[in-house]
Amino acid sequence: MEHSTSLPASLTKHMDCLEHPLPRQVSNRANVAQSVILQQRSSHGTDTTETTGTTLWLGAQVLAAYLAETLTFAPTSAEPRRKAVELGGGVGFLAQVLCFQMSIQKLTKYEAHNCSIVVAAMGYQVTTTDIDPPLTQVLRPNIERNASRTNLASITVTELDWCNLPVANEQGIPKAENDVEYALEHGGQQWNQAWDVILTTDTIYHADLLQPLLRWIRILSITSEAANHNDIESLGIQTPTYPPVYVALENRDPNLVAKALALATSYGFITKRISQSRVDKCLAKTGWSWDRSLKPDYDGIQIWKWRYSGPPKA
Repeated sequence: MEHSTSLPASLTKHMDCLEHPLPRQVSNRANVAQSVILQQRSSHGTDTTETTGTTLWLGAQVLAAYLAETLTFAPTSAEPRRKAVELGGGVGFLAQVLCFQMSIQKLTKYEAHNCSIVVAAMGYQVTTTDIDPPLTQVLRPNIERNASRTNLASITVTELDWCNLPVANEQGIPKAENDVEYALEHGGQQWNQAWDVILTTDTIYHADLLQPLLRWIRILSITSEAANHNDIESLGIQTPTYPPVYVALENRDPNLVAKALALATSYGFITKRISQSRVDKCLAKTGWSWDRSLKPDYDGIQIWKWRYSGPPKA
């Protein structure tokens, strides 16, 4: 049974299937209502799993609201599709918001009802990743389910286990070049792309996963710059162009969050938190009716913008 709801995810964990509206900033561009159906594997369901990735999380909702309001999009179908990669796709909500956001931009009401005409020419090409069980239980089925309902396209679902990187022989931070070489050798060219944005939500929750997550964010940042390298040289530009990284986290453990931010800095990332007032304004525009009474449910969510700046100087 589908439950039509835009409540904070902390209040919908018990629901096995949600029909969740897209942010109003997205649906208004086409002058039509849009929603996605999200299958969950909740703790109250009949098919439970011991994982954090099989239900919708607050971070995905809040980051979707922020990006729907602030992310810049290509204005015409003549421009190449922008590319996004997501680490920890979960139930697939954020990936679908990004794809919808571009696929219905500047369409007439008639064109919006014929999304198959324009999705192939516009919109983010989203690569969303996870591991089993969320990969096969919720992420891929949700993407496929909504593609058949709405002609949603341009989303690739692929497996990525951050912990598969080899243990570094050297002390301290593993060498970036070794990680990149391993990723390209074992993942082919799927990671060697010019990503316009890197996304991850609700993935900072366990100390053992911090370094593997950061190694992969660094890999994708570096391969993105490398994929752009020929264009950079042709323009005579010497400054690397690393993509922005948007991180949504829930501040359950301030010590863990502080450790993650310090580690990110040691990996060469510049980190900046988006102000809570800015996030609140974006949420207010979604049409989800998250009033003050619901604020305690999402007040711990923080949105950060990181960007790789190269290896830290000794």
